[in-house]
Amino acid sequence: YGQSIENTREQFLPRMGMAMDINGSKFIQELIAKIPEDEITKKGDYYEFKFANRYPAYFAVSESVCYATNDKKSIEAFKNEGYATESFASSSISANVSNNRMYGYLDLNFENYPKDIRNEMESGQSNQTMKVFNLWNNLTNSLEIKQKSSYSMEIKLNIKNNKNNSLNTIITTIDENFKDIL
Repeated sequence: YGQSIENTREQFLPRMGMAMDINGSKFIQELIAKIPEDEITKKGDYYEFKFANRYPAYFAVSESVCYATNDKKSIEAFKNEGYATESFASSSISANVSNNRMYGYLDLNFENYPKDIRNEMESGQSNQTMKVFNLWNNLTNSLEIKQKSSYSMEIKLNIKNNKNNSLNTIITTIDENFKDIL
């Protein structure tokens, strides 16, 4: 009843990727065969599907690696044996990825985010939320998660380098901001 109005809204998603070592692609190919045809599309050397029934995601399989991502450029580069100028092997985190059973990295340095994402994150925040957000942003740099064995993990919060030790940095940050967050 009445007039229908269509609205569109742009959403920002971080680029994500996950690579897993595999011993042959037979098992992955058997899993793919069990996925209903309307939920996955073969696009040449890779597959496309919808993550959470909304977001385009991709994966590709070689004999030794299964790679999943939401970045089309990355999946195409994977199937073309990587970026010619930006090799993952030469990146700062490659040793962590190859030396741990599981490794995750999250950039918490807000200044490193694209301007559109920074604007989106800042819009709609209350004054109090913005104060806590700024406190967190002034203190943190990144977060790393490493699986050391079947029963242990390491979570490392990297704070911004301000030429002091971490305890001094945390105490100073709390001291300078406690009135704003109470």
